[in-house]
Amino acid sequence: MELLNRDSWTAPCMARHLGHWLIEPGWLREAISALEAGVFKPIQMEAATRKNPNSKPYAMASSGIAMVQIAGQMQKGESKFGGTNSIELRRQLRAAAVDDDVRGVMMLIDSPGGTVAGTSELASDIKMVNAVKPVYAHIEDLGASAAYWVASQASRVTATKGSEVGSVGVLALVEDSSGAAEKAGIKYHVISTGKYKGAGVPGREVTEEELRYFQERVDGVHKSFVSDIMSGRGLKKSQVEAFADGRVFAAEKAMDMGMIDEVARFDDAMATLRNDIREQDKKAITRDRVARASISIAEVDLDAM
Repeated sequence: MELLNRDSWTAPCMARHLGHWLIEPGWLREAISALEAGVFKPIQMEAATRKNPNSKPYAMASSGIAMVQIAGQMQKGESKFGGTNSIELRRQLRAAAVDDDVRGVMMLIDSPGGTVAGTSELASDIKMVNAVKPVYAHIEDLGASAAYWVASQASRVTATKGSEVGSVGVLALVEDSSGAAEKAGIKYHVISTGKYKGAGVPGREVTEEELRYFQERVDGVHKSFVSDIMSGRGLKKSQVEAFADGRVFAAEKAMDMGMIDEVARFDDAMATLRNDIREQDKKAITRDRVARASISIAEVDLDAM
């Protein structure tokens, strides 16, 4: 399956915004309203081919730190509405893992979250890269839902004072327009091979049984979300469930609940990462161990998997 090959990703932009969401609901409502009002205009997408295939896909800071960014809504693939392409971000992280010039990775996050599609895979890659080189996450303004899911897999998570963190949960909208159809004198018949195949079709009544089916799907994603937070943050299930109810929290409260490690400025977060890199250099972490971990990532082509 060609997952990271941007040239082969030809699905329409619209397809990347459908399905279940891991996003802060308020942001999504505002974005839809802006789009309907004509305020939120599509942007020109970049060409699929890279301008310079020999250049690094990320900026490099001092002390060999690769800078990767999660900004705006997240989706699996490029979108004419901007945001963060989780496939491209995975490519950047995997490249950093095998780049001898990179000694650590800093993820700078300001995002309301995004689609379920692509998030679990991105979180898994962050965990994998973190086994090779330290990966830090720093939240400025907002780190919600899918953005927090991936941040939770970093070695250390910080947020600036005034930032908001959380919105842990999964969102799906099922519209029941059967009442409007009935008033218009229209009756919809769904011809399908199973009772759930036509669930949620516009104009047809959504039954309680179908709602339970949709809830089960949402709960399944939420279970994975909670499990990864437990693993990444080293928290008990009860601790995660205390904040995994869709709420967003101020940075100080998020720290008290174990969601982040510290309320700090970006400069301070970078200084801590540099110190972590120096400390790891002093420890008995052999080149062979790092090389073996790197091979597991290098064996997967950065452009096709």
